[in-house]
Amino acid sequence: MEKGTAFVGVHVTEIFKKATIQLSSSGRIIGSWSADLTPAHSLTRKVNLPKKVQLMNLKLVLLTQDGREVLTYQPIKSKQPTLPEAATEPSAPQEISLLDEICLIGSHPDQYRQATRSPEPYWSEALRHDPGDVPCNNALGLWHLRRGEFVRVEERFQRAIIRLTERNPNPYDGEPCYNLGLTLRHLGRDDDAYSAFYKATWNQAWQAAGFHALAEIDCCCRDWTAALDHLDRSLRLNSDHLRARDLRAIVLRKLGRDDEATLRGSSWTMFHPRGNPLGSPRNGCPICQVSTHLDRRLQVSDQLPVKAWGVFSTRT
Repeated sequence: MEKGTAFVGVHVTEIFKKATIQLSSSGRIIGSWSADLTPAHSLTRKVNLPKKVQLMNLKLVLLTQDGREVLTYQPIKSKQPTLPEAATEPSAPQEISLLDEICLIGSHPDQYRQATRSPEPYWSEALRHDPGDVPCNNALGLWHLRRGEFVRVEERFQRAIIRLTERNPNPYDGEPCYNLGLTLRHLGRDDDAYSAFYKATWNQAWQAAGFHALAEIDCCCRDWTAALDHLDRSLRLNSDHLRARDLRAIVLRKLGRDDEATLRGSSWTMFHPRGNPLGSPRNGCPICQVSTHLDRRLQVSDQLPVKAWGVFSTRT
């Protein structure tokens, strides 16, 4: 709006035949236009406004041919935003007396990949005061896991689990158990990892991930029935788990249930933000495409057990 003239522009992302665009002020219609709107054809108009019309009183509405309102725009008065407090430099680990504060400060550079601070000194200082602290052992274990230091990782997660299960054999938090399972898989100890993943599923927050990890080991052992059961449990907790959906379709194929597997595969596109990442079902069997995709993933990975290679390449 400038000098009593308003500029109206409407651009749409789909086709609207015989759409109506209305400009009003305080409930009084100033201008109304009908047009066929498409992503390639927008509507622009200049409107002479009556005297004393304020910008904040203007309202633009887009209506479909049957009168359904699909877009409304009304200017709002801008407010000066409240600026957040400036970030401050944390104290050195040795200068902090509270254990939970040391652990919390350490989590900040880990979460935001801060260039001037490393989380490791904070967690190590906290563990110097309490070697069994659960959050710090788990956090430091993940830090070592990302660096491929698997032997040191196992020790950290084991210490966290010992503290968690000191009074209760089924821990309130299953994350250290799940992380221990990941570590043991990297070390090639699938039997021990299987037990760790199962213990993690005691906690609902880790059931979807835990049952999916169990199904992966089941597949390595060609136990397709157990794999299907664990995948169904995982998907009951997280129906959008794409990796579980992919693996379930392959397991169904291994069990000779090709029709069900193909039906499941054809519905994947609605769950993936870019459609079917493995190819369109109309251009061939989606299950075959998933199998090929997974085979390639297994072949390029040097961290999975050797017995996992080629598991999905045959119909046994």
